Amino acid sequence: MFLTVIVSHLWAIACFAIHLWFSSPKSRDLLHHQRQAVLRNNGGPLNTAWILIQIIWIWRRLGAIRRIGPLVTFTLLLSSALAVATAFSARIAIGNEVLLTGDSKDSNILIDSGPIDSHSDLGLNAPQDERFSFRVVLHCAPLVTEGYRSTLNISSDRSFARYFYGEPLLSFRPSEYTPANVTYEYPDDFVTRINITGLNYAWSDYTLSALLAYVTNGTTVTDGYSDFKPITDLQRHDADTTLMFLSTNSVGFVQNTADIWYNASQSTPPEEVSPGELSDPTFVPWSHQSEPASPLACARQEQYCTSGGGNCTPLSSSHDAKLAAKSLFRDTDQYQRWKWITTATKQITADEVYVIGALRSQALASRFNFLGGVQGAIPDNQWQLDVQYWHAVQLATMQKAVVDVAIGPLADEEAEIMLEWGINSTLQLQRLAHEELGIQPWSRCDGPIPCLESSARLARLDISDAKHPKFIAETLIPEKSYTDAASLSSQPAHQTSTKESFRESSPTASLSQRKESDGDIMSM
Repeated sequence: MFLTVIVSHLWAIACFAIHLWFSSPKSRDLLHHQRQAVLRNNGGPLNTAWILIQIIWIWRRLGAIRRIGPLVTFTLLLSSALAVATAFSARIAIGNEVLLTGDSKDSNILIDSGPIDSHSDLGLNAPQDERFSFRVVLHCAPLVTEGYRSTLNISSDRSFARYFYGEPLLSFRPSEYTPANVTYEYPDDFVTRINITGLNYAWSDYTLSALLAYVTNGTTVTDGYSDFKPITDLQRHDADTTLMFLSTNSVGFVQNTADIWYNASQSTPPEEVSPGELSDPTFVPWSHQSEPASPLACARQEQYCTSGGGNCTPLSSSHDAKLAAKSLFRDTDQYQRWKWITTATKQITADEVYVIGALRSQALASRFNFLGGVQGAIPDNQWQLDVQYWHAVQLATMQKAVVDVAIGPLADEEAEIMLEWGINSTLQLQRLAHEELGIQPWSRCDGPIPCLESSARLARLDISDAKHPKFIAETLIPEKSYTDAASLSSQPAHQTSTKESFRESSPTASLSQRKESDGDIMSM
């Protein structure tokens, strides 16, 4: 409690001091005023840093990184220092008896949602005898690659790793020249992996791919629904199988990790380190993933039950569970409600492939400790946290889908309410004040960062009447105009762009993960 008070007041004092330092009685440009407004109306170090980074991105062609960059750096450093202090404080306050860490090296995870009630959890009002429940069980584990991987040498400095976990179907085959039994292939040499993310000014990022094998009547569906047909060792006849490949490319890890999926235990090759860094005794090379594409597989089962759990379908694949549910509910009002909710939402059976397909690398929980191509320290069970995160997103998506169907599209009045929320943000209120004084034209008026489409100075503060300060607009002299930042982004870049976005909070589901346990290694 004491540290929380100290942190909040220290940040407020820092913002006040910086605001005073930059304050000027002269007329200044929009970038100056936006920085001052953010400092005055801050929401904490991380939130302030995020807004400032957006401002840098919008005004990146006008030297914003030179004027705002040091402030962002200070904000992040202060935030990190406060986080470290908080962590040590928490350890002291809690006591050693609950800070013990297990030594288990179990390398799989079983997540059981438990019964998700259509009435109490999904909000579908119905009489007791017309309700039903839904359950999903997710069993995941990283896969061994020995015996399931080969190397294809293209040239003396170019090679690809090929993985053999099943036959890819249709367009999911790596290429027409790739053998049919190659499930996935990825560059094996370090230099190629550095360039895999595209343009040279983009930050390094993860590549996360997913393949899904649907099962019906105990057999993999191969007529257009599945992405691949698993090998016998990986196939489950009572579950859908998802296969994920994680490639860290040139992402640098600040330290080695024992996580068996990320597997960051390889130091940067000497040829990729500058002579100056090699001669620096304090230089510590980044760690990198030793596996070009690390595989992880999940078996997903579903189950439907009548009200109270009296009768249930067997735990089975998504398609088989639905077929069994039709027989379980028969032609009753309960069946009609079940059919409506599964047909109307569809997302009620969203799986890992949908989550990864929509979020890409953002589906990794490790991204909450990731910045500018550098991965902060991660625990040895980070992959399990990723799986839990996917599961939480699925449950949240399920609830949201039901709500969206119930409320329908936003009416005009509701859309106006949402627009008003955005207009009342700090920088939009600032824009409204200056626009009323004739300083215009503006763009991005419906976003978080408005832009002035000319280089005119904003109004200055008149304090001739100390009890009634006000803005005064100076005579607007047309100067060279510049385009909106959106069009500027199409011009060649000369500065490193801030491609990465920060996530302030992770999506969470109010449905709790009722069961969660580690077991023996999966027989895949």
